[in-house]
Amino acid sequence: MKREALIDALEEAIRSEETATQTYLRHMQAVASRQPMESDVLRTFRETVEHLTRENKRHKTICEGLLARVSEDTRDDI
Repeated sequence: MKREALIDALEEAIRSEETATQTYLRHMQAVASRQPMESDVLRTFRETVEHLTRENKRHKTICEGLLARVSEDTRDDI
């Protein structure tokens, strides 16, 4: 893969991770506001969003580390 293409892909991945959590929360609020839900369903929603948030942060951190490494690399093909 070309270095610049990889940099672009990593930057896009970072941008998408930054907005994903807010999207999950808005979706959860919209679903929960449309109909009453049992507390166990709401708890599952909350746990799922918390899990997705943690994984998004972890993925973002990995992408930022890769971006730093690729940015320092002088090869055109990586």
